[in-house]
Amino acid sequence: MTVIMNFNGGFIVVDTEHFLPLMGKNLKILRKKYYPSDDQKTFAFRIGVGKGTYIKMEKGDLSVSMASYVHAAKLLNVTGGFQKLFVQETDLFKELGM
Repeated sequence: MTVIMNFNGGFIVVDTEHFLPLMGKNLKILRKKYYPSDDQKTFAFRIGVGKGTYIKMEKGDLSVSMASYVHAAKLLNVTGGFQKLFVQETDLFKELGM
């Protein structure tokens, strides 16, 4: 599914068919790297979700709340990407009228 969102007078296209599965794949890789003895059920417990929800997260399922992904990111110390969401870069030349 491709979602087009209005953003500050412009549009952002988010290709959820590719982005979310990639995020899920990366989550699985980090889980195995930093918690190699954790299976899906154990890691799900660590982040406060059920095993079924965690399985959906590794698949990049759109029905899982963003809060669940943020909890996992905090545990894995990779929250920097979330902090950059919805932040518009400042164009100093435009601000100065150049």
